[in-house]
Amino acid sequence: MAATGGGAGGGGGSGLLPFPSGSATVSDKLVWDVWMSQHHLTVTTVALNLGLFDWLHGKRAAGGATATEVAAGLSTGPRSTEAVLAVLGGLGFLRCCGGKFTLTEEARNFLLKDSPFFWGHMLQGDKSGDAYTRLLKAVENDRPSAGAWKEWQDGELSDERAAFLTAEMHSHSLTAAFGVGAAVDFSGVTRFLDVAGGSGVFTFAVCRANEGVSGTVLELPAVCRLVEGKYRPADLAERVDTTSLNMFTEDWPEGYQVHFFSNIFHDWSREQCVGLARSSFKALPSGGRIMLHEMLLNDAKDGGLTAACFSIHMLIHTPGKQYSLEDLRSILGEAGFVDVKAQATHPYYSIVTGTKP
Repeated sequence: MAATGGGAGGGGGSGLLPFPSGSATVSDKLVWDVWMSQHHLTVTTVALNLGLFDWLHGKRAAGGATATEVAAGLSTGPRSTEAVLAVLGGLGFLRCCGGKFTLTEEARNFLLKDSPFFWGHMLQGDKSGDAYTRLLKAVENDRPSAGAWKEWQDGELSDERAAFLTAEMHSHSLTAAFGVGAAVDFSGVTRFLDVAGGSGVFTFAVCRANEGVSGTVLELPAVCRLVEGKYRPADLAERVDTTSLNMFTEDWPEGYQVHFFSNIFHDWSREQCVGLARSSFKALPSGGRIMLHEMLLNDAKDGGLTAACFSIHMLIHTPGKQYSLEDLRSILGEAGFVDVKAQATHPYYSIVTGTKP
């Protein structure tokens, strides 16, 4: 969740929501696949509606087309075009070689209008559903058609809305948080700042796995109250506190060796991400690290499928997208970070780390 509120919080919590003890060994890969599969048909149907497959087939003599050329040819925005192409690549309808997208045999057989095996009439049979309409609107306008991003950006989140969104984020983050706690080396770290940290699940997992670490969840005031009153385990009450500020406009607290962001950069535009990275760089000490917990697109941006579908989710709900490692390396480098590298911590998630010289 995005932290853009004002005020401060802290104190002991009752830990009303059970938090697993020890090290979680479960995998939620299947659940991620099922959840993100909601976008498989809608992306394919929207691509058919836009004429993407026939347009791209017309570029075969040129060896295909780049994402920029596809966007120009279909009059779609760069962010939405990238997201759609990545899903179609992940599904196996497109491939990318040398930056150019081409149709696979399956796409030529079943998604071209002049093919005797054309499936389009069935796939496009019902274009009145909310999912199709939302995606088509987002693709045509290259801007979100739903979502809580404006509430996050403005720092206006009611207690009821905060409770709903925090529960959502907690449920899809818990398994990944244990992966971070188990896989990432926090040697030498004593203070950990979880920026826009939601329920605090990553702070809890890191502190549980590293006895010398204490953490702060930086969030909106309504979410901070939830962290303290509902989510924070009782045994971490002395090691985990909360604070709130507008992460886009206010100076960040100093004294932390790690600034951690889970599913935050994917909510925002590249320009906003550079701004967040610069705020982090300013507040970190020399040798301090920024850590981005994100689901990475591959370098060709034609998959993997679940990450690509998550980018569609971001297209609909936020101004952001899923980034590749090279994208994030560029963003962090622009802010001054060096030695940017990635470490897998989950079947789909990685930690991208940059160091302040």
